[in-house]
Amino acid sequence: MFKTYKTLILGCVTFVLFKSVQSGTTLEQYKEGGRMMRSICSPKFQISPEIWAQLEEKQTPDDRNVKCFINCIFETSKAMKRGKYQLDIALKQVDMMVPDHMKDDYKNGFSACKDAGKGFKDYCDISYEVYKCILAEIPSFIVP
Repeated sequence: MFKTYKTLILGCVTFVLFKSVQSGTTLEQYKEGGRMMRSICSPKFQISPEIWAQLEEKQTPDDRNVKCFINCIFETSKAMKRGKYQLDIALKQVDMMVPDHMKDDYKNGFSACKDAGKGFKDYCDISYEVYKCILAEIPSFIVP
């Protein structure tokens, strides 16, 4: 059943992205894509309301569930695959998902963070380091 739910959500994300490519992504469409990814990854990890509040304030709590939630978001968006940051895919996602006025900041920030996870072996730790870098490099980054 979870697989069916995940397929349905990914289908919705694909639809939102397809519509975005056709007419330019609005900020609300971008946020909706983030909410959809969050709904896929949230059930897998025990994250308290206090930690959610910290994440929404762009804080980076050093918590295993947070790290693995971030990895799930990156894996779901295809920006990370088995602990490898997929910069080329992340940049394509920017073109498809991010509103025009934010694209340059995102592309520059994602590019600047391509090596942020180097030296780490655990997938969750790698994603967490890349995420921290993204927050530092992209002031307008919207947390999914």
